[in-house]
Amino acid sequence: MKLEIFDIRDFTPESYADALSRLPKARQAEINSTARQNAPQLRVAGETLARKMLSEESGLAPEDISIKKEALGKPYAENLNIHFSISHNGSFAVCATHSSPIGVDIQRADGVRELVMRRVCSADEQRYVLSAPDGQAERFTQLWCMKEAYVKLRGSSILERGGFACLFENGEPVTEYEGFSFLFPPAPKGYVIAVCF
Repeated sequence: MKLEIFDIRDFTPESYADALSRLPKARQAEINSTARQNAPQLRVAGETLARKMLSEESGLAPEDISIKKEALGKPYAENLNIHFSISHNGSFAVCATHSSPIGVDIQRADGVRELVMRRVCSADEQRYVLSAPDGQAERFTQLWCMKEAYVKLRGSSILERGGFACLFENGEPVTEYEGFSFLFPPAPKGYVIAVCF
């Protein structure tokens, strides 16, 4: 498993324009139609990371890698036996590659939204989050990232019925689930990254 992070604040206007120009025309148009703040830069950074990492592992030039999407939007590299996942949040894009299915998520630990927590977290997960008065944001974000990484690996949705619920042992989330493993690589300050493979 390999993982790389890119901070879009490292883009100069020239380096961003160059990275965008290296993507397929249809992808450029899709990215340019995105209105959310930082979204175009994050998408360019994520896809550039993916193409770079896939190139390093396959020996193909980045522009020769064909990236497609499954029905629910999960990206894959056509005709390569290398799996990858991309995530972005705040000013960071992250990509993970592996020889088998993989999911990655990065999120800023900026608070607990109780409505969201009640909607996506089991009762055990909610107890885990609320049991840490000074660490609720980090715990909620850790669980959220685990769920997102798992559903990205599966190519499904976090709101899917019967979705992923963390199991706990000795008060901490179990990092093995249905034959998959979770890792929490070092993340930029104030962020959490989870990888499921």
